[in-house]
Amino acid sequence: MASGGYICWLEETPSQWKKWVDHLTTKFEPLWRKVGIIEAIITSTFNIRKDFNLVLNLAERWNLSTNTFVFPWGEATVTLEDMIILGGYSCVNGYGLVSPLLPVTDNLKQIEKSIKEEDPKEQGDVNFKGVIHDCVFPIAVRLARGMRFAFAPAVLASIYRDLSKLKNAIVACNDFMPGECKSKRKLEVTLYSPIQLVQLWAWEGFLDLEAIPASVSFGEPRAARWDNVKFHKLDNVRVALDCAKNSFRWRPYAISVSNWEFPKFY
Repeated sequence: MASGGYICWLEETPSQWKKWVDHLTTKFEPLWRKVGIIEAIITSTFNIRKDFNLVLNLAERWNLSTNTFVFPWGEATVTLEDMIILGGYSCVNGYGLVSPLLPVTDNLKQIEKSIKEEDPKEQGDVNFKGVIHDCVFPIAVRLARGMRFAFAPAVLASIYRDLSKLKNAIVACNDFMPGECKSKRKLEVTLYSPIQLVQLWAWEGFLDLEAIPASVSFGEPRAARWDNVKFHKLDNVRVALDCAKNSFRWRPYAISVSNWEFPKFY
C-alpha cells in the first residue's frame, strides 16, 4: 500500500450542523418524516470517527467490474440495504434523483431563487449556503412541498464511484517506476460520497475488527451504535479482513439490537 499522502473526505459534518438540526427539528420533524428523510438527517449528526486504514484496505480489494470487495473467502459489498439501515436513506415510494423534476413552474423557480438569496442569519445564525451546491435547491423545494425521493440508489452509486476512484489511485500510486524510492509514493485523492457508510458496513460485518458499538436509545437510527465510538487500531487490518471466512456477518441487521426497531420490510 502507498505510504504518506492523504484522503480528503469531503462528506464532512459542518461544525454547526447539529445545532442547525436541533434548531429546526421542532418545526419540521413532521415534514421530514412525511418525505422519509428524518433518519438520514439524524444520522448525519453523528460523529463517526474515521478509520482511514480500514477504508484503504477495503479499497485495495475493490473490483471495478463487479462493484464488490474480493476476499480470499468470497465477495461481499455495500448494498441498498446498507444505505437504508446505516444511512437512513429512502429507497422506494419516491422519485429518483435523475427523474425529471416536474412540474417546473414559475412559482417553484421563484421559491428556489428566494432560498438562494435568503439571509442565513434568519436560520438560527448558522450559514451553510457556501457549501450547498445549486443543484440541491430544486430537490429541497420539492421536499418542502411533500415530494418524496429515493435517495438510497444515488448515494450507493456515489459510493461505488468513489471506491473505484480510490482503487485506481491506489493502483497508480503503487505502479511506480523502477528505482523510485517507495517512501516518495503519495496517495492523494478527494472523495465526495458518504464513504463513512463503508466503514460502518465493515464494523457491522467483520467481528474481528474489534469496533465495539455503543448502546442505542429507543427510536434512534442503527448508526447511533457507532456515534463517537473509539475503535481499536489493529496492527494488521489486512489479516482481519482476509481471515474472516467464519466470522463475517452476512446479515448483520437481522440480529436484534436493544432499542432498535427492525424496518417493516424485514
